[in-house]
Amino acid sequence: MKPIHYSALENTDDKPHSYCFRSDVWKPGDASTYEAIGPYAEMQALADKLNAELIERDWRGQTFTRYITNWYVTVDADEANRLCEIDHTAPERLRVTEGVQVIHNRGFAAWSDGKITKTISGAPNFYGIAPCASKIINDLRGSDTGEANLPGGMGRLMQIVEIGEWKSLAKGGDRGVYAAAEVEWTEVVYTDETRQTLYSYSEGYFEGYAFDVYANLNEAMARLGSQIGPQGLSGFNSEFFDYDPQLGYVKIETEAL
Repeated sequence: MKPIHYSALENTDDKPHSYCFRSDVWKPGDASTYEAIGPYAEMQALADKLNAELIERDWRGQTFTRYITNWYVTVDADEANRLCEIDHTAPERLRVTEGVQVIHNRGFAAWSDGKITKTISGAPNFYGIAPCASKIINDLRGSDTGEANLPGGMGRLMQIVEIGEWKSLAKGGDRGVYAAAEVEWTEVVYTDETRQTLYSYSEGYFEGYAFDVYANLNEAMARLGSQIGPQGLSGFNSEFFDYDPQLGYVKIETEAL
């Protein structure tokens, strides 16, 4: 079994306050292998070095088959079967894509076919796109809407290497503790050195936030006329909740009958 990650951790078996260098294998539950014992800084440096070598050798530029279950993503067929049992993915619902490469696997996984997924189960974390590209994709994935409305979609955002400061174009009314609806713009530079102006629409509400990216200003501005509103996606029954600008939606206290 190939190791998938190296780490330094405190060694409590032999000598207190010493550290071991450990390799973890693919399948959970399999015993880890202890490679060496020594000072933490030395063991961590060794782990970092071997992790970098492992990523370059076993991940970057390698072609995989991608398996997507109801909840997980993996590139190992046996692991896919195990995960299907965990999240009750029926065979016909397992999504399999052959011949793809992993570009990035930190916070999310970015693939050579332009698809963005959850991180790969059991795989090491590594960057393959610019931090600014990673941030905008994370912001989109963390929102309740998260649409990349531009040619190439998320796959094109993966290619951003530089992004300017977001500047406000229009803003909705104050919402107290929730972020007001707002349209902003910025300029980005891609790996092919082309530049593009992008626009964003965002707003905050009870459950979370909306954040979408557009290549067309009119599409972004149109969102100001169809705001979700501070009541959020599910809405609130005015009989039981009241809106406080400082606290947001709060439950109305009623006397017990």
